[in-house]
Amino acid sequence: MIMKNLVFIGFLLLSVPIFAQENDLNFDKRFINCEERWVAVQQNNENSYLLGFVFIDENGLNLGIEGNFSIDENGDYLLQKNLGKRQNIKLEPDNQQVALIPIERFSELDITTNPDWFRAMRKIPTVQSFCNAGFIHNKWNNCYSALIYLKLAEDKGAKSREFFSEIIYSYNCLGDFTSAAEIGAKGVKKFPDDAVINREVIFAQANAGLATDAAKTCKKAMVKCTDRSYNGENCYNVLRAFYKQKDVKNFKSWLKSAKKFNSNNPETMNFIAEMEETLRAEIGGEDFF
Repeated sequence: MIMKNLVFIGFLLLSVPIFAQENDLNFDKRFINCEERWVAVQQNNENSYLLGFVFIDENGLNLGIEGNFSIDENGDYLLQKNLGKRQNIKLEPDNQQVALIPIERFSELDITTNPDWFRAMRKIPTVQSFCNAGFIHNKWNNCYSALIYLKLAEDKGAKSREFFSEIIYSYNCLGDFTSAAEIGAKGVKKFPDDAVINREVIFAQANAGLATDAAKTCKKAMVKCTDRSYNGENCYNVLRAFYKQKDVKNFKSWLKSAKKFNSNNPETMNFIAEMEETLRAEIGGEDFF
């Protein structure tokens, strides 16, 4: 009789419907990929989320927090709005995953596509605002979006140091070294003493197979730029470009400078030694020397 009751109770437990919480939030986006969108940010409590709007201003990428919400057993969103002033948090580059709020959930959270406070602060885009957005996206290593903004700045006549350094960086980041070298040539012509622009251009030229151009740019940079901090990196990139072309004569001519400016960098010195030994073995000791 006891066994039958246990079996019956077990049957009842199996028969009780289990209400799984419906959740249509997909935490698969970084903050930088949610610009001007509403997001949910996970908290320590499994069923409690921050509700925020991601936006860019002159200070960087921000999260405007409107409150908290949870999801009940029926899948409905339950909002708890902030009491008082909206909280703004400046976001620094990271890989935290957040979820976009589905549009069909906006009414439950009492939000619209763009909040009133954001519409009030929004200004007509300018060259500077496009450049600023490009810089922020580059900072977050979101180079494709950065390039979109920087091309908009270019269309409006951008010609500043910051513009050239950022757009060349974007092209380099995306592996489009030819485009980086092309616009970089304009940049170093206008700002021959800018160490960052020269660095990006030399990197682009070296990786675009333009070793001779990279060498010329590097020589000029070492004369024009008062900031010498990139000399080691620049000389190494020129040396590596000639190495890839098996150009022994020019490789040897840059070997001394590359070693000189990287003498305090053991890792780079090891790379230089490996290239030297490999090239010597491929060309032959007598021809190399």
